[in-house]
Amino acid sequence: MGHDELLKKKITWASNESEELYKIEKEKSLALIKAWEDNEKARANTKAYKELCCLDEWENKKKAALEAKLKSIEEDLERMKEKYNEEFKNKIPEIEKTAEEKRAKIESQKGEEIIKVKEMADKLKSSSKAYPPKRIFGCF
Repeated sequence: MGHDELLKKKITWASNESEELYKIEKEKSLALIKAWEDNEKARANTKAYKELCCLDEWENKKKAALEAKLKSIEEDLERMKEKYNEEFKNKIPEIEKTAEEKRAKIESQKGEEIIKVKEMADKLKSSSKAYPPKRIFGCF
C-alpha cells in the first residue's frame, strides 16, 4: 500500500470518526433538548395543577360562604314569619272584639230608632192626621 492509499484510509477513517462523533453529539443534544422539553412540560403541568387546586379551593369557600349566608337569611325570614304570625294571631281577637262592640252599638241604635218609630207611629195614629211624616230629603 502506498502512502496515498494510507492517507486516504486515514482521511476516510477520520471523516467516519468525525461523522460518528457528530452523530453522537447530535443525539446527545437532541436527548438534552427532549429532557429539557419534558421537564418544562412537567413544570407547566404542576404549576397549572396547583393554580387549579387553589381556584377550586377559592370557589368552594365562596360557595360555602354564600350558602351559609342564604341559610342565615332563611332562618331570619322564618323567625320574622313566626313573629308576624303571632302578632296577627294576637290582633284577630282584638278585631273580633271591636267588631262585636260595633255590632252591639248598631243593634242598640237600631233598637232606639225602632222605639222612636213606634212612638211616632203611635203618636200619629192618635192624632187626627193619619199620614206618615214627609221627609225633607228624599234620598235620606
